[in-house]
Amino acid sequence: MNTIELNENINQYFEYIKSIYLSEFDKYISKDIKNTLLNISNVIELRDEMTYKVHVHDDRITFNLDLKKYIEENKLKDDKNLSDLSEDSKRYVKYVVDNENNVFELLKGNLLKSIILLFTKNRKDVVTLGTVEMICDRLKDKYNLPHLSIIPSKELKVAEEVGNIIGKDILIYCVVNRDIDLLSKTFDSYSNEMSYKTFTKNINSIYENYYKKIGKVYLPDSLYEYEKIDYKLDKYLENVKEEKNNDNVNKLNRLKSIKMSLASMYSHIIIYSAFEQRKLENSYNAINSILKNNRASDLIDEEYDKILAIENNSKGLINPIWNNFLNKPNDLSSQYFNYLVSTKIKDDVIEARLVSSDMIDKINKMDLSYGFICNPKDDAIINVSTTSFNYKLENGKYIIDNKNESFLQTPNMIISANIKQKKLSNLVLLDKNKVSVSGVFCFVDDELDNCSSYLKASVLAEDYNIPLIAVDLVNKKKISQKVAS
Repeated sequence: MNTIELNENINQYFEYIKSIYLSEFDKYISKDIKNTLLNISNVIELRDEMTYKVHVHDDRITFNLDLKKYIEENKLKDDKNLSDLSEDSKRYVKYVVDNENNVFELLKGNLLKSIILLFTKNRKDVVTLGTVEMICDRLKDKYNLPHLSIIPSKELKVAEEVGNIIGKDILIYCVVNRDIDLLSKTFDSYSNEMSYKTFTKNINSIYENYYKKIGKVYLPDSLYEYEKIDYKLDKYLENVKEEKNNDNVNKLNRLKSIKMSLASMYSHIIIYSAFEQRKLENSYNAINSILKNNRASDLIDEEYDKILAIENNSKGLINPIWNNFLNKPNDLSSQYFNYLVSTKIKDDVIEARLVSSDMIDKINKMDLSYGFICNPKDDAIINVSTTSFNYKLENGKYIIDNKNESFLQTPNMIISANIKQKKLSNLVLLDKNKVSVSGVFCFVDDELDNCSSYLKASVLAEDYNIPLIAVDLVNKKKISQKVAS
């Protein structure tokens, strides 16, 4: 086959690789990148009189085909030049020499990687190079494509480590779309000490020191240099991986909390319509199937958006439980009570505590003196937790730093957790515009005339002309209900 025919066949092969690449990674590739790739054609250039070399340019791939000259110039048939090499490198040299009269074999072995490098650009970036190897291995295995990978790729190891941190889907998405900013942002979200920019600067400089010697030294020397490359992943990624592991633990705890919440919600199944019951069952089954997977901890990144979507889709089902559980504004006299109590009712977000008669016998110290009894309407509840958490309003949305717990937790779950903790530590965030106030609540542990919390609560009750509910912590019961005149 002459060079012209070979070039034509190779370009046809290029079109085949392009089609399966676009098909296999369709869910990752943006519309702009896809259009760019579709317009690439006839990019393979063969030069049969030039010493063997594979060169990926910005707009084409060049293959120099004189392999015999390459073997001679690099003294690959002289075994003494190979003595310091690893067995993998020696096998590669033997492979080259064995195909001295069949350069097409090497060309086929290098073509897949060269094409993916052309598609992804950024050819001196270690993470990109490693991800390209990852992509090549996937296509090679699935489509039985030739891919020369005799020497284990050190860059692949780097990409796998980064993929374990940010998620392999995010890694592939960023590389195929050349979106290094998103890759960097995602990586940095898991790292407080090592930024992605610093990490890649360090490892890319190591690769650059190796790359600039290619072609300037004999192949055995180049292979030896590659064997010595150490990207120092333990040094650069140890803390990042620890932070990532902590993040995964938080996500798994959140998953378990969602499952427990949905199970607790199911105990209130009678209050739901048939449609709501099916919705609750579907949510529980979906969460349970993820949690039952033996590889749940490995898959948590891939599944987490789905998990949060299931949780968010179930949010409306928690409101009826709270509405049925809390005492109504006209039902404040019962010795059995469940109140949401807040010391501040004028903030845009009301921080309330769930206080229940079930807690009184079992919690000696109440970290609450007095406050307003709040009655939430519809979807007033923004978030709940068995402990306190931080939050802020950003671009009209509440950013909640409560990664371990689901906002679907039922009142019974909160009460049980606080009893186990032996303290009133829960926090319920309420939307101010969806809350009414029906009374003032206080704990007393002394004679009323000497109890500061009772005296302050009395003033509020009079000012707002609302009932005052007092609970005696010593005798574990309500001691008064006074309606202001």
